Amino acid sequence: MSWKKRILVVTSCLFLFAACSDDSKSPSEPEYTLGVLKVLITDAPGDFDAVNVTIAEVSVHFTDGDVMAEDDSTDTEGDTVAEKVSAEDGWVVINDQAQEFDLLTLSDGATDLLGDAELEAGYYSQMRLEISASEIVIDGESYPVKIPSGTLKLVHGFDIVAGETTELVVDFDASRSIHEKGNKGDYQLKPTVRLITKKDTGSIRGVVTNAEHAPVAYAIAGADTINASFIDAIDGGFTLAFLPGGTYTVAISDTLGQSYENSAVESNKGNVTDLGDITLD
Repeated sequence: MSWKKRILVVTSCLFLFAACSDDSKSPSEPEYTLGVLKVLITDAPGDFDAVNVTIAEVSVHFTDGDVMAEDDSTDTEGDTVAEKVSAEDGWVVINDQAQEFDLLTLSDGATDLLGDAELEAGYYSQMRLEISASEIVIDGESYPVKIPSGTLKLVHGFDIVAGETTELVVDFDASRSIHEKGNKGDYQLKPTVRLITKKDTGSIRGVVTNAEHAPVAYAIAGADTINASFIDAIDGGFTLAFLPGGTYTVAISDTLGQSYENSAVESNKGNVTDLGDITLD
C-alpha cells in the first residue's frame, strides 16, 4: 500500500472514531437531573363532623435557582388573573386529578397524598392549590361552603435536589378556615394553611392519664397556636406533629376545666419529644 493510501485510511478511521464518540451521547439525555417532590396534606382538628374539600390541581412554581430568599407566609386570597398569566411559564403541575379529602380524618400527624412527581432539580418559590368544592357536616347535616377564591397560593421556598425526594406538608387548620356569615348555615372557606418542609419539623407527644372528659392539646409559639390535637379518650395519647424547630408551650385542657401547661418544650427537626404521662388537675 502506498503512503498516500495509508494516510487516507488513517484519516478515515480517525473521522469514524470521532463520529462514534459523538454518537455515544444520546440526544435524549437531559441537560439536567431530576428529583422527586411528594406533597402531603394534614389538618388540625375542628369542631365539625366532617370538613370535605376537593382539590382539583396542585402545581409549583420553578425559578431555576434565580430566587434564593425563603418566605413562609401564606396568601390565602389566591392569585389574581394577571399574576397567573405572568407566571404561567414557570408553573409545573404535580397533580391535576380532582381529589376529595375529609380534613378531620387527617389530624394527630395523619396525612394523605396530594400528589408526587419527578421535577427538574432547582429552586421552587411557591405552590398553588385549585380548590373546586367544599362542604361541612354538623350534627349529621351537610352545608355547602363558599370559596371566595378558588386558588390558594402558598409562598414557601424549597429546593428539589437531584436523586432525592423532597416531602412538603400542606397543613390546613379547619377550625380557623371555616367562617359562618350572618345567616345560619351560610359558611365561607378562608383557608388558614401552612406549607412546611417535612424534614425540617419535629413532633411532641404524650399520654394524658385522665382523658375521660375530651381534653385537647395545643402547641403554642408566642401568641400563635401552631397545632392542636384531640386526645384519645381510651389510651390518652396525643401527637402535635409537623412543628418547626423551636420552643413551644404545650397546653392541655378538658371540659371539666382540668388543665396542664409546660412553657419550655423543645421541638427538634427529625425528632419526637416525649412528655410521658401527664395528669390534668
